[in-house]
Amino acid sequence: YIAQHLQIFETAGVKPTIILVDLFGVYGAYLASPQLSTHEGIVAFVDIGFNTTRIACIANKQLRSIRTINKGIATIVRTISDTTGSTPAQSLENLIRFGMRETDNPAYHKALQMSLSQLANEINFTFTS
Repeated sequence: YIAQHLQIFETAGVKPTIILVDLFGVYGAYLASPQLSTHEGIVAFVDIGFNTTRIACIANKQLRSIRTINKGIATIVRTISDTTGSTPAQSLENLIRFGMRETDNPAYHKALQMSLSQLANEINFTFTS
């Protein structure tokens, strides 16, 4: 599976040298970057996956916490589907095709904004707690 994905990059003329498999890898890349690692204060990495959202909190270059929220793209798709009456497959296709761009379907865009707002509220709650 990994070899298939690497082949896509190699076909495009890009030779990956590192594959990050978790937030510890992202943290290592952050520390290795001269431009990013000079930032003082709090930095957060938010990885919105299909079923989960992972959050890494870095304070003064130290990894302080990693949290996982059991909501992700599937949750967004389900909310859009329930709100608009479309199938989950249609909602996922629209999300992939249009992303955050406006479409000619205002009900879809409103449902997308609502579902993203709900996920953002969950992320914000995690930060504050």
